Amino acid sequence: MKKLFLFLFIAIHSIALAQTTYNQGYYIDNNNNKTECLIRSGAWQNNSEQFRYKFNENSSEEIKTIEEVKEFYISNEAKFKRFTVAIDKSSTLMNQLSESPNPEWATETIFLKVLVEGDINLYEYQDSNIKKYFFSTDTHEKAEQLMYREYKVIDGIRKNNHYRQQLYNLMKDRINSKSRFEYISYKKNSLTKLFLEYNGDKAKNLSKKEFSGSLNVKITAGLVPSSLTVNNNVISYGTFDFGNKTSFRIGTEVEYIMPFNKNKWAIFLNPNYYSFNGDGSNSRSDFSVKYHNIELPLGIRYYFYLNTDTKFYINPIVNYTISLSSSKLEYTAINNRETILELPIGNERTTTFAFGTGFAYKNFSIEGRFHIVKDILKNYNYWDSELKTFDIILGYKIF
Repeated sequence: MKKLFLFLFIAIHSIALAQTTYNQGYYIDNNNNKTECLIRSGAWQNNSEQFRYKFNENSSEEIKTIEEVKEFYISNEAKFKRFTVAIDKSSTLMNQLSESPNPEWATETIFLKVLVEGDINLYEYQDSNIKKYFFSTDTHEKAEQLMYREYKVIDGIRKNNHYRQQLYNLMKDRINSKSRFEYISYKKNSLTKLFLEYNGDKAKNLSKKEFSGSLNVKITAGLVPSSLTVNNNVISYGTFDFGNKTSFRIGTEVEYIMPFNKNKWAIFLNPNYYSFNGDGSNSRSDFSVKYHNIELPLGIRYYFYLNTDTKFYINPIVNYTISLSSSKLEYTAINNRETILELPIGNERTTTFAFGTGFAYKNFSIEGRFHIVKDILKNYNYWDSELKTFDIILGYKIF
C-alpha cells in the first residue's frame, strides 16, 4: 500500500510540474510597439531576463529577451519593466554578510516587478535569497533602490536603514508625520501599504493576489459497485462470497480552492452515506450482511484547466469510515432458523485510502473513485474480509 501511494504521489507531482500553461499578456519592444500574445506561466520568484510566449494556442513557442523588450505583462500574474539601475545586491544571510555598512553598487539592466503604480511607483527585485525594492517618480523612466543593508560588527549584526529617510524625503509632502517612517520594515507588505497610502486614489495595486481562495459546496450522489467476501478458517461455515452488488451513495462536498498556483490546488471533505446489503446460503446456513456507514473522505485535489469552465482533476484521499449500529454479519441455521452466529460490526472506525479522477464543467462534475480494499471484520480474531468498492460520483455545485 505504501508503494502504491508513493507512486501516486510521484505521478501527481510529475504531472503538475509537467503542465505548461500560457496566460494572456503583452510585451512592449524597444520601438514602443505593443504586441498582444500568450505568455508562458511562471512563478516569477526570481527576476528573469527572458520569457517564453506564443502568438496563439497553435503557434510555436518563442523567446523574448531583456535586450528586446521594455515591458511585459502576464494576466493574473505580474507586470515587469526594464531599467538600468545602480543596485546593491547585499545578502541577508549570516554567512554572506559584509563588514561594511556602505552599499557596493553595480550597474545592471534588469526587469523589476511592478508592485504599485501612481505618482511614485514601487518595484521589487528578487534573485535567490536577495530581495530589493526600488521606486520611480515623474515620468518613471528611471528607478532608484531603497537602501537597506545588513552588516557584521564585533558584537553582532547592524542595519543600514537609509530607505526610511529616502521614503520620508519622497513622501513628506503628503505624509508629514516623520514617525510614520521610523519603524516601517523593508518588507513587501509594509512598503506596498505605504505607497498605496501616498498615491491615494491614483494608486494601482499590482502586488495583491489576483487569485483568491474560494469555498465551493456540492450535492453529490452516485452508484457504488461493490463486492464482499468473508472468511474464517477455523469453522466450516465461515466462508462466503456475497458477490457483486451496486449500491447508492448520497452526500455533500465542501471544497476550498487554494489562493495560489492559479487556483489549481484544493482540499475537500466529502461526507456521504453508503450501505452494502447481501445474503446467500450454503448446505448448513443462510448468510446475511448489513453494512451501513458514514464515510468522511478528506482529500487533496489538483485541477488541469482546459478553459474557465472546463477542467479535469485528480485527488488522493484518506477515507475515515464510521459504521452505523445496525451493521452486522449473521449466520442462520437452515433446519431451525435459529441464529448460530452474529457478528456486530456497528460503531467501528476504519481508515483507508482512495484515489479519484474526474471531470468538471461549470457546476457539474463526474468522478470515478477507487478504494483500497477494506476489512470490515478487522476487530474479530480468525476472521477477515475484503470489501471492494468503486464510486461513480455525480456532483452539482450549489454555491
